[in-house]
Amino acid sequence: MDYYKDNFEKIKQIIDMFSPEESISISEAQETLRNKTLKRELVYIASNFTFLSNSITSLESSGETLYSSRQVISKVEERLNKAKGESAIAVQRKLDAVLKNNPDYATLKSIANILNSIEEEIPENAQPSLTSYFTYVPVTTVDVERLFSAYKLVLNYNRMQFKMENLEMLLVIYCKANYNNSIDVI
Repeated sequence: MDYYKDNFEKIKQIIDMFSPEESISISEAQETLRNKTLKRELVYIASNFTFLSNSITSLESSGETLYSSRQVISKVEERLNKAKGESAIAVQRKLDAVLKNNPDYATLKSIANILNSIEEEIPENAQPSLTSYFTYVPVTTVDVERLFSAYKLVLNYNRMQFKMENLEMLLVIYCKANYNNSIDVI
């Protein structure tokens, strides 16, 4: 978004070099760029929402702790609450709806706090014996999708005769190369 805000005049000059008779998309782009509120809206969006792309990228990173992912979501909530205007209210409502529609989000939030020595009761729907395993649980489906992609590459019809030890070595190499360089290969 910063690119468009910072280069608005250059983009407008380039689009204006084309004849509007050449295509409908050129004439519509020229008309859009003449809109007096467009610059103001770009500044508003850049000022209030560009942090969202970095937050999403952070949540999609593999190997993040549940607590650090929870902190990212908390910061997003805080920044959205500080933003003003109808667009900010709409984005706040959307985030609230997404979090409320995830019934186990409150449980994950509590577990994240417990794992970081923040006093909180273990939720009724969480088993204490399993709670410690939540340290690196992903809050997005990206890690799960990556694992399915890895299994799809490894377990295809050409490799049905793999010995288990070769399969294990291939998975360790794949995970080390793609997810976490701290995996020790023996």
